[in-house]
Amino acid sequence: MDEITIEGIRCFAYHGCIPAERKTGGYFSTTVKITGNFLKAAEEDNLKLAVDYVTVSRIVVAEMKIRADLIETVAYRILDALRSSYPSTQQIEVSVTKERAPIELDVQQVTVKVVG
Repeated sequence: MDEITIEGIRCFAYHGCIPAERKTGGYFSTTVKITGNFLKAAEEDNLKLAVDYVTVSRIVVAEMKIRADLIETVAYRILDALRSSYPSTQQIEVSVTKERAPIELDVQQVTVKVVG
């Protein structure tokens, strides 16, 4: 199986359960891994047959703009949107990382990964 990975799609968004997060926002980074058969796209050298990483990135950014309390919610929304756009792919993995999560401990980031 073939795989394409788009790493570090960085967005400023307003996700979080704490009112301050919803008001001030923060940075999030998303990684998408898509598995499927990309042979036909490669043989024909045709972007229309391929997983277009520009389109994937735009889908991620659009979904990140929709506020949610949980990054789990955002990750599943991204997964669903990508599944709709690329139904013939075998598997899609979406990881959403919240930088500087408001935890009163020394934690750099929190990442949620969903697979479908």
